Order: sequence, then C-alpha cells, then structure tokens
Amino acid sequence: NFINIWTKACALFSFKDLTLENGIPDDLIAHLFNPIDLLRQTSAFIIYNENKDKYLNIKSRIKEKLRDDLDQTIEKSELTANSLIIEKTLMLRKIDIFKNVSYKYLYHLARYMDDIFPSSGNIVTLSLHEIKDKTLLIFGNQVTFTVDQDLPVILQPGEIYFMNNYISKKGKAFVIEKNEESFVFYIEKNVLIYNMFDYHEIEMSFLSWLNKEIETEVKKDDIENIPDHK
Repeated sequence: NFINIWTKACALFSFKDLTLENGIPDDLIAHLFNPIDLLRQTSAFIIYNENKDKYLNIKSRIKEKLRDDLDQTIEKSELTANSLIIEKTLMLRKIDIFKNVSYKYLYHLARYMDDIFPSSGNIVTLSLHEIKDKTLLIFGNQVTFTVDQDLPVILQPGEIYFMNNYISKKGKAFVIEKNEESFVFYIEKNVLIYNMFDYHEIEMSFLSWLNKEIETEVKKDDIENIPDHK
C-alpha cells in the first residue's frame, strides 16, 4: 500500500531536523535493509548524517546490490541538494502540471529524475548529445538557456521544458546558468512517455498542459494576424 509507504518515508525524513539524543532508533536502522528504495534511501541519509561511523558499520551487513545503491545515494547527497527520491517526489508537486497528481505516481517519475548540474557550480555547458531528448524541470528561481552565445531564453520555475524545442542540430554549445536558489532537474523523454502510458493521472496532466500550450499559441497567432486598418 503506497499510502503507508509514503507516510513512513515522510516520518523517516522528518528525523533530518531532529537531534537523536537517545541514539538512532532500531526502526530507522531496519529500513537500511528495506527492498523499497524510497524507505532505504531516506533512512540511509538520516543515519549517515547523524552518525557516519555507525552507518559504515551497519552498511557492511547489507546485500551488495543494495549497498551499491546506498553508496550512490550518499555520494549524490553530498554533491547536490534535493537528491533523495523523497525530496524529488515532493519537488515534482511544485511543477504546475503535476500539482494535482498523487505522490504515488510522482514517485515513479522522481526515481528517474537527475540534477543537470553535476556539482555545486552555477553554469554548465552541454553538448547536443547531452541536451537532446531531455525535459528540464525548473525549481526555485528562473534560469537562462543559451545556444552558441545567442540571446538567452528564460526558463521559469514551476515549468517543464522539452529541450528539443529549443535546440538546433547546428548548435555546438548549450549553456544553462542559474543562481544558488535555482535547481534544474531533467527526465529523459522516453521515461516521460513510458510513465504517461503506465499512469493515467500523469497522462491526463500532460494532455491538459498540452491543450493550454496550444490555446496560448493560437491566441498569439490571432493577435499577430489582426489586420492593420491604418
């Protein structure tokens, strides 16, 4: 039952703001061995930041496959903010088209969502191969996207951007610039398509968003085509 899993994950995540004066609870440790990544990652993050030595001692008892996943989780959490699945799931609700989608379905998208910035820098330059077929999700403050030093395009927070609409095969350098309050994540196009087919709520959200985009474009065309009677 996802509601129970999500409730438990949120309860675990709340430990990040607490000082565990009586030590790390056994229940929290037990989730390091949980096959559900949402619970396993969240508990690993809390335990590691509370007591690194204890985490490393326990980690040796975890199955290798799960241990490798936790190593990646900890490594990412030290490089970038909002790298946990629970954090990314919560962030997706801030995207306008997902505001009415349940966490149950956003969780599946969040699992395939990555930060476009590999470290703490505010400028990243990408090749055509690296930007093609990606959907960007903007959080916090607006960011700029520039192709080969042309005029930048402003990408607004709370929106998604299909980057194939903004790139040219002739482009050589694609630059994204943000500030400290901005976060830029991406999801591969194929992942979005698969999730739309698998989950009706996500499909309907995209269809609703697409209809609004079409209406906006039609209105722009109508304004531009108003005859000049001067």
